[in-house]
Amino acid sequence: MADEISQYESLNEKSKLIDIALKHTNNDMGKAKLMASGAYFDVEIIKGKFAIERTSVFGVFLVFINIINEYIMNMKALLLNTNIAYSKVNIFDNWKTYNIDFENFVEKEGENAIQPYNFTNHIIEALEGYNIFSDVGEEDIEKLTAIIRDVIMKFYKSDRLNCQIAMEKSSSLALELEGIPVIAATQSEKHAETEDIEKGDENVSNIEKTADHVIDGRVIVSPIKGKYINDIKVGDKIKVLFTSADNKSQYIAKKLDAFSEDGEFLPVNARVKEKIQLDKSGFLIYGLIAKNILVKIIEEENVKIEVDSYQSNIQSEKKGYSKKERGKKESDRLVYYIILSIGLIVVLAFILLSML
Repeated sequence: MADEISQYESLNEKSKLIDIALKHTNNDMGKAKLMASGAYFDVEIIKGKFAIERTSVFGVFLVFINIINEYIMNMKALLLNTNIAYSKVNIFDNWKTYNIDFENFVEKEGENAIQPYNFTNHIIEALEGYNIFSDVGEEDIEKLTAIIRDVIMKFYKSDRLNCQIAMEKSSSLALELEGIPVIAATQSEKHAETEDIEKGDENVSNIEKTADHVIDGRVIVSPIKGKYINDIKVGDKIKVLFTSADNKSQYIAKKLDAFSEDGEFLPVNARVKEKIQLDKSGFLIYGLIAKNILVKIIEEENVKIEVDSYQSNIQSEKKGYSKKERGKKESDRLVYYIILSIGLIVVLAFILLSML
């Protein structure tokens, strides 16, 4: 009887894995069964680390690449001014161990880390620009190391860099089971998903009709200090980046002072106007970035994203102190004036007495 129960539980678990795998294999049952059995790989993972000793910048990173649909699914990076993580992580460990070590260092050193979103955005866009997918499929370590090294050197404007990478095959199913969020998708997939949403949701149509412009964008991932997208509410401020290089997006970005001299989009603040749960997974978010201008974002669940503090806190930080500190400064100033007044009274009294 115990053996029958064990077999039943095993079959039930396998069935759950197949159900998850189906959404990653376009409902191909044969591929889903192979993926659930660990015999079908659609992901290549680059484990890497680099050091720029001259400027004391040390980084460890993982890049998750879908080799079937050819897009970068996610990138995680930890950037520090010490070599504590760089010297201890082993790129030849299996990716799950490497990821655990990565997360442990994020937890320990996160407060001292350099915010990685500009770095990860640059690397993702550059690797897509290099069209690395055939090299990834062939696991050409030497060529990929040279590309990644060149991309990082250009980002930091450095002429000397130590860089090491290793590669490992895995699957979208394994990533999901390990809680690795997918933060990117092919434009065709996003476009198709958007069309399905617009056809089936009047609320979406009404939201877009009220806006003068709707710009495609994405959230900025912040695994260290971010807030889970599931917890984001209407009214919250989030950091976003435009994703379409069309004239309209560039024009609005320039007006918002969010377009660099190098022709790259810079982060902008958006106040969440609407958050819609998607049927399959993830959310459709509309953020207000200026009067009657919305940014439209389709994002997966479990992503930890960059949020903006309340404006009062931002202004306080710009002045160099918090609300509590401002109150203390005002109180100290009042005490100073009282002491000064008493001092003046004592001096005047002394002068009057000496004249008598």
